[in-house]
Amino acid sequence: MNCGVCVKGTGYGEYENDFYGQLEEIIQIEYPGLPLKMVMLFKCEWFDPTIGRGKKVDETHGIIQIRHNRHYGKYDPFIIAQKAIQVYFAPHPIRTRSNADWWFVIKTKARGVIEDSNSAYQEDFIDQNCDLISAELDSTIILQDIDETFEEVDVLDDADCELINEDGDCELINEDGEIDNDEEEGEEIDDVLDEDEEFRD
Repeated sequence: MNCGVCVKGTGYGEYENDFYGQLEEIIQIEYPGLPLKMVMLFKCEWFDPTIGRGKKVDETHGIIQIRHNRHYGKYDPFIIAQKAIQVYFAPHPIRTRSNADWWFVIKTKARGVIEDSNSAYQEDFIDQNCDLISAELDSTIILQDIDETFEEVDVLDDADCELINEDGDCELINEDGEIDNDEEEGEEIDDVLDEDEEFRD
């Protein structure tokens, strides 16, 4: 569990009076009465904030190191939870005898808090000089009837409609949308009559 905590000091330096420690316990205090009041406290074990003995500050790069085996001498373990800043302590990447006791302090953002300074993902290029390309668009042509008079037509009238089939023959369609086979029936009757005449001969 990452339990590093930082509290801002009250001195003049930017990094010099900050206190760094490890969270030991979370305490919730409730005050009776109406309205109900609650306070969250962190009980922490603080590292020595003395520059040179318990803390090193590189102001040019903003790097802070603390000595994890030296602790703060006074008994002042409690802080209000809202004042705490979450930090992470990382060991020195090169382990030597002189830097084995020193940890780097890295400030992190709590998972429940998102600070979004940029509202949009895309970048605006207003400040840059851009050459604008002008393009002329063709005029749009609107297709429209000239006289704008419409005539209502039934697809299937009372009379039969003709349909040309794939063979190129005309077929009649009746009111029900069915193909009349009158011509085919007529051709069949003609064929039967021709056969009867052949038998008589």
